[in-house]
Amino acid sequence: MIASIGNWASMIRKAYKHTKPGGYFELQELDCRFKSDDGSLLDSHNLNYWSRFITEAAANYNRPIPHYTDYIAWFERAGFVDIRQVVFKSPQNPWPKNKVLKEAGKFQLLAHTLGLEGVSLGLLTRGLEWKAEEVRVLMAKIRPELKDRGIHAYQTTYGPSLHLFAT
Repeated sequence: MIASIGNWASMIRKAYKHTKPGGYFELQELDCRFKSDDGSLLDSHNLNYWSRFITEAAANYNRPIPHYTDYIAWFERAGFVDIRQVVFKSPQNPWPKNKVLKEAGKFQLLAHTLGLEGVSLGLLTRGLEWKAEEVRVLMAKIRPELKDRGIHAYQTTYGPSLHLFAT
């Protein structure tokens, strides 16, 4: 749902309103900002530029990309209890040694290869008023970094369950 919700707090309040007592609401959301735990993703990498530009564009387009702590606060304010959050790191390519994460990285790289330009064209041309050619130039710079196994970048997925129980 990246950059598709204009007011997360309102949506979550509505979800609570329509959740029966004892029921739950489950949310899975990707934070599209690239991160690295080992310093291999540098501030100068185009993946970081993209992360900054895409979040700025989404905010300008009134579709902000929240941080995971925002979700927790919104669920608490809405009235949900027993909030549980699971955090997954989705590697940008098969750089991890762990077999499961390596496999996830293969799929993530495929998803980025096939879909990142479309998402970027939509947000950057609308939210930052870039020309399509400017977006394509940035994508051309990002593609080698996406494939570079020396850059241990990942995106964070919050889920598979934020089990948020209604009282």
